[in-house]
Amino acid sequence: MEQNYSKALALLEKFHAGKCTPEELELLDNWYRSIDQGEEIMPVNQALSDQYQQQFLLNFRQATEKPKPRYRRWIAAAAAAVLLGVGISYLLSPKKNHPAPNDYLAITNTDTTPKLVVLPDSSQVWLNTTATIRYKKNFDLTHRQIQLTGEAYFDVKGDEKNPFVIRTRDINIRVLGTQFNVEAYPGEELSRVILSRGKVNVRSAHDSSVSVVLKPGYAASFSNEGRNFDIDKVNTLQTDSWKHGAFSANDISFKDAVNRLCGHYGYTVNWQNTKDINKHVNVLLNNTDFRNVLSNLCYINRKNYRISDKQVTIY
Repeated sequence: MEQNYSKALALLEKFHAGKCTPEELELLDNWYRSIDQGEEIMPVNQALSDQYQQQFLLNFRQATEKPKPRYRRWIAAAAAAVLLGVGISYLLSPKKNHPAPNDYLAITNTDTTPKLVVLPDSSQVWLNTTATIRYKKNFDLTHRQIQLTGEAYFDVKGDEKNPFVIRTRDINIRVLGTQFNVEAYPGEELSRVILSRGKVNVRSAHDSSVSVVLKPGYAASFSNEGRNFDIDKVNTLQTDSWKHGAFSANDISFKDAVNRLCGHYGYTVNWQNTKDINKHVNVLLNNTDFRNVLSNLCYINRKNYRISDKQVTIY
């Protein structure tokens, strides 16, 4: 029992550190679904620091999809149960009546260059660095649904009878056949869809009545805080420039641009100077050397930086 408990805690520590594989995230998801919905969950262990608990909740929110309203209860229940060790044995022996992790395929771009994925229906997906797509093994012309975390550019094969659906943390995108870019980075307030060709329907994952139909040359930005869409005309020539090796910050905040860049290269960011970091930048840099791009971004926002090991400090 002690050995099993240690293994479970090790898995939870991986989750807290953001290092879980898609299969391990699915295991945690299955574990939650095994909990009796009428079961009373004990209070969170007061011995653990508030910072640890808040970070655990934040990681849970960023790392998993929210397909149904019950997700908010999931966060509270899972955090309380996990921090107390409730139901920990399930993590090591999931029940057979729940979907197995092997039912899904997950593809993550761990390189610093774009990764092209051709789906079973011949649709093409370019994954930006750190982006992940996840879909069931029975993905075919009649079951075209995937989950996305991060940024990806899609060229979807047309099929009027079987729409292609992309689900992210905050938005769901329904398309027939088109080209578009999706930005759904964990930790960022905004999720965005930029349409190059065709037509897409974009809906809130929290309220299906909140939706927009997007035309080519426009972007739909969804605010996780305001739970609404803003529509803006954009330069679509810049939309997929990252596919060809460039670094593109297409009307996003300086903070998000730096976080994306550093995340792509495995760096963390220490913000000592937060003045004007939410001001938007619009840059396209063909020289994607990490220090060169970081230097240019900081120059635009009148910031200095220093690098120590794998941490970037902005001051």
